[in-house]
Amino acid sequence: MINNLQQKAASTLQLNGHFEWLNADELAHAHDWWDIYTQSFPLAERDTKQQLILSLHKNIALIGCYRLQNSMAAIVVLYRMQAPAFAFLHYFAVAKAWRNKSLGSKLFPTILTEADKFVLENNQETLGLIWEVEDPTVAQTEQDRYIQIKRINFYERLGGKVFNSKFIQPAINNQNTVPMQLMYHSTKKKLSEQAIAAAIYFQKYQVINGTDTQQLNDLLNLCYTNNPD
Repeated sequence: MINNLQQKAASTLQLNGHFEWLNADELAHAHDWWDIYTQSFPLAERDTKQQLILSLHKNIALIGCYRLQNSMAAIVVLYRMQAPAFAFLHYFAVAKAWRNKSLGSKLFPTILTEADKFVLENNQETLGLIWEVEDPTVAQTEQDRYIQIKRINFYERLGGKVFNSKFIQPAINNQNTVPMQLMYHSTKKKLSEQAIAAAIYFQKYQVINGTDTQQLNDLLNLCYTNNPD
């Protein structure tokens, strides 16, 4: 449920800009999109251009941008998971020129709405929105820890909650695994953390990144053997 603050933000958002959802060809040539993407996420957390375009060809992702005052102000990548059905917000970033202006909090209610619509195209119900955040308990520096806690607090103010179990992003593109936590925004009272993690692993990381089954099973066991739902 979106609170009054979020409803007000969404209303203001409609007056100031608009979302554009891109097809594969548009994404491939959206240079400003890729600039925001590479500036916002470390290499170990970035899918390649080919992988993101593949997700559009497979019709399991919704990739777009938010345009404000004739510039690209933010980018979004949503994946549609099945069994259980939910949206996985893999990337959400605001362009440097638009940061610290409350744009992210204004966009989030619209992302929730678009995520539900995307999942409900193929399903009768949705668990809501799930996303990754870096785990501040294993931050390399105090500055990193501060930024990661600030990011979690940002989502908590918008109604997000942190799962109890840890989550590890599989190694992609010859990089290392990345300790993460999963957050969620849902109207459901009970969510199976392990089932959600398994869906992300096998429906996103295996299909799009080519991660092998053994690595994914090992990560599931590492995260959830001693942390039942």
